[in-house]
Amino acid sequence: MRVAFLPLPWPVIHFSAREERPLSGVINLRKLAAIDILFLGSQFILAEFAAGVLLSTALGIFVLVRGHSFWQAVLGVYLVCLGINYVPMFACAVDITRKQSAREGDGTGIDR
Repeated sequence: MRVAFLPLPWPVIHFSAREERPLSGVINLRKLAAIDILFLGSQFILAEFAAGVLLSTALGIFVLVRGHSFWQAVLGVYLVCLGINYVPMFACAVDITRKQSAREGDGTGIDR
């Protein structure tokens, strides 16, 4: 990697063909769940993620069934998708809690 200083307010980074670009846009859900468990406790996080899955999905289905306008349908689809997005976080939190690996430093948990 070579940094070229131009008359710009920020440095420009050039990557060669052999270098891999960092995956800065990828979020590690397991580490995110481990951080939540470390700071807030496993019972609270499991309840939060379970409520996120169940309540937002149920509310989304309710809005879809009872809604009569386009925007109510959009809101219902949004809430169902929000509930679906909580499923991987809930699965990671359950796995970390069962293995009690929130403090492990082997890449699956978090170092303190």
